[in-house]
Amino acid sequence: MIDYTAAITSKQHLVHGFVQEPNGRGTLGILLSCLAVLLLNTWTVLHLNIAPHSRPWRNYLHKVKWWIVCMICPDGLAVSSCEQWRNARRSVKALRKTYPWWTVTHGFYAEMGGYRVMSGDGDRQLYIFRVKELIWLTENGVLTIPEVTLDELHDKSNADWLVKGIALAQSAWFMLQICARVNQKLPITTLELATVAFIGCTGMMYFFWWNKPMDLETFTSIPDPGLTSAQLCRLARSICLLHKVSEWYRPPPKEAHDQSWDWFWFEKPMVLKRLQVISRGDEVSADLRVIVEDNFTAHARVTSWYMPAVNESHSSEWGPWDHICVFLIGTMFNGIHCAAWKFHFPTPIESLLWKLSVCFMLGVIYLWVPIAGITWWLPNRGWLKSLLYWFATLLYFLARMYLLVEVFFGMRALEPAIYLTVEWTQYIPHAG
Repeated sequence: MIDYTAAITSKQHLVHGFVQEPNGRGTLGILLSCLAVLLLNTWTVLHLNIAPHSRPWRNYLHKVKWWIVCMICPDGLAVSSCEQWRNARRSVKALRKTYPWWTVTHGFYAEMGGYRVMSGDGDRQLYIFRVKELIWLTENGVLTIPEVTLDELHDKSNADWLVKGIALAQSAWFMLQICARVNQKLPITTLELATVAFIGCTGMMYFFWWNKPMDLETFTSIPDPGLTSAQLCRLARSICLLHKVSEWYRPPPKEAHDQSWDWFWFEKPMVLKRLQVISRGDEVSADLRVIVEDNFTAHARVTSWYMPAVNESHSSEWGPWDHICVFLIGTMFNGIHCAAWKFHFPTPIESLLWKLSVCFMLGVIYLWVPIAGITWWLPNRGWLKSLLYWFATLLYFLARMYLLVEVFFGMRALEPAIYLTVEWTQYIPHAG
């Protein structure tokens, strides 16, 4: 344990060890303040789709899983939240004339699996239709969406506004301290810098998901209007992206059974001991399978109709605007880490690995769309197209994991000025 006064007056380049908590900043205080912001923000910001399981403990584990994903890849969830927000707003423009009560919240409700077509006796779920499907089915007079008032949606939502308010206030106070330290030319740790990047992503998620119901467990049933195979085929042709070649990051899935329909993309769990995959392929008509053929985007969209719940992300359906969102959010999140370029690290190799990791992550983001154009002509399921996808994914993941480890591992040796506190009196107006 190193004394605080000895730490800030040290003449050494780096102070090695755990600095005890003084009246101001210490190692424990820095760790706790950053962890509090990271853990609370990433947990309260999660507005997941309607729970996929019937047991509460499994739904809780489902949320924990996505909380871990948010800790590892907050920029990915920020992109997903933007996609959902755009779809919800699109639904208002398309459905408000038919349903005057329709709002952005209803659009989110549809995107999270809130409207499901049930069998005549109400015992079996037939389809889950999201915004695109509901717009087409409404415009063609196939079905009528039951009214759910905004108050009913708010009652179903389990959002804790007090906890959200605390998280936002905590983030605001944290950012104020960082701005004050930068203004007074006081150094910050890589952990604090990473926390700033997280706040940037979670702030966008708060904005995009502000009107999305939280932790819903029930849905609204739509009586089966007698959808025919011909109607489903027309629906697929109207809303699906039907092209023969997929982008490099959309490798078409391989067959899982004799019907060449890989339901393992959403049918979980797999019975690994028997190498068996639970399948519902017989529920899809042959003519509908012919339409989507080997097309991944159409394949993914149609399979979502038969899912027991809606996936949290629909990256297979991304379009040009989503690519722009990937570029902007990825640049913001990874670019913030570039601010540590001239930070003092415990060892030169750690400094080098940090710089390489940031460059790799930015490189994947910047080359995403160009690689898609270059590899467009390559055949589906070709090893070269899949190789690029998995190589880029692995590279990004390894770089991201290094940054996550280093922000904590690097706390073992910090500059003495790190422990200096902000002089808030500089910002208090006074006379004389």
